[in-house]
Amino acid sequence: MTDSLKAELFRCRKDKFPLFAFILVTAGFIFMTFIARFAEHNDRVTIFTSGTLSQFYSLVKMAVFVLYFVWFQEYRYGTMKNLCMSDTTKGQYFTAKFLTQIIVCISLMVWTLICFSICYLTLERGTGDASGLIKESLLTFLRFTLFSVMEIAVIDLLFVITKNEIVSFLLFFIVLSNSGALIAQLAEKAGIGGDRVYPFTIGGAYDAATTLALPASDSIIFMVSVTARVLIIYTITLLILRNEVNYEKKK
Repeated sequence: MTDSLKAELFRCRKDKFPLFAFILVTAGFIFMTFIARFAEHNDRVTIFTSGTLSQFYSLVKMAVFVLYFVWFQEYRYGTMKNLCMSDTTKGQYFTAKFLTQIIVCISLMVWTLICFSICYLTLERGTGDASGLIKESLLTFLRFTLFSVMEIAVIDLLFVITKNEIVSFLLFFIVLSNSGALIAQLAEKAGIGGDRVYPFTIGGAYDAATTLALPASDSIIFMVSVTARVLIIYTITLLILRNEVNYEKKK
């Protein structure tokens, strides 16, 4: 398992494919900082309370998908399809691949936080107190990181099921990304409270992850919920891979 993880990490470092996402984030932050400095109100408090933050998170979300598009190229050229028949080897391989994805994703988030801090320091101090907003922003950043990991886990699962990257992305965008609104509507009609159900569905997770005003209790529930989903999705993916191995052995 350790050797598989080292091999995956070495491949990332050798191929330098994560640089695409890191360059995208860096360029995006430079551009947005330039725009913010020439805005009418460019102090830190105004930027924190405006819609600028959602643009930052949209940029990072795009970078995560850039990462995954490159990972799909790696899948396409013989990783999933040319695995050994051993159940242990297949499970270990996917676990190493998934852990590598998480490590790269977290590294991207750390780099994003560094870029964001530099952007923050270059803005005018202003007259308001931004300390509370900074704390909320860090919680938001943590929620967004967990959401990105869940997003990767979901697309991994879809790819293992369909064996096709295009179909996987279509299913993710068409079905999963829109399921939250439908579930919230059904919950509201049933008297459950759709406004409280929606943030914890996949379709509403991004909105909840990037909402500064999310109460602390709901923020904790959100992070626990997303972590549990990641573990469930990972387990389901391993079970599917194991079932494929057993089926191929019986043929």
